[in-house]
Amino acid sequence: MVPPGKGLRAEDGANWFKSLLQNSECQIASRTDYLVAGIHGLMLELGFENPGIVTSLQMPADFKTPIGHTLHYAFNSSNVELTIFTLGTVIKIHGHFVNEE
Repeated sequence: MVPPGKGLRAEDGANWFKSLLQNSECQIASRTDYLVAGIHGLMLELGFENPGIVTSLQMPADFKTPIGHTLHYAFNSSNVELTIFTLGTVIKIHGHFVNEE
């Protein structure tokens, strides 16, 4: 295992992920927000990009919605939307391609 702060992955305590959490501190207020930040970090690690976002070192300004959380990504020529919401103690993650046939 890579020592904390020395790896490139979020789960290894990567510096970029620590910066993302610190830069988004005012947006992350609950355990669910923190989980969504972790999912966002995973998506960035997989190569997904935030369309229209200049830096990936902060959570998108509009990631919290009235129904939960929504994240938008681009990958190759596809657009993907993740919706994350709670149903009691269950957390649901729904992903779909946007404008794809």
